[in-house]
Amino acid sequence: MRMNDTENYSFKELIATLEQKGAIHILIYLDEKKNANLSSIIKDTVKIGQTAIYTAVRKLLDQELINEKKEPPYNRRFFSLTTRGKKVVEILKKLKEIT
Repeated sequence: MRMNDTENYSFKELIATLEQKGAIHILIYLDEKKNANLSSIIKDTVKIGQTAIYTAVRKLLDQELINEKKEPPYNRRFFSLTTRGKKVVEILKKLKEIT
């Protein structure tokens, strides 16, 4: 379910999205690449199956952590981080510093 500007995001829903297999890897990948199509995400995200990637992408879109843009002429899907997604990645980077 896509949220609109007047609805609040649930912390519980955000955590559930991040727990989805591959979701954190996709966020970090998009932070590094800035913009990527689905094929490159699948190819470069090691040890995560295609179905898991599709599910994670859908959930990241639903939580508005990533954007989708279709580009002509073949309507290839490209993804990038939203402002909210960038904030989540910054928190993940801080967590990495602790380890």
